[in-house]
Amino acid sequence: MDIFRSPMEKILKQQENDTVITNPKEPFKTFLRKIAFLWASGLGRCKKVFKGQTDPQK
Repeated sequence: MDIFRSPMEKILKQQENDTVITNPKEPFKTFLRKIAFLWASGLGRCKKVFKGQTDPQK
């Protein structure tokens, strides 16, 4: 379960998850793009966790 700091953050996350990446002419390349997108997204989350995500306002 994700915790959102604002309603806008929740809306943006939902839009990002609803985005469909398809190209019927090149199904294999589309599959690879989807895998690359998910991998990069997971890598970004891991970086946030291990970096500490310090908030300068606090």
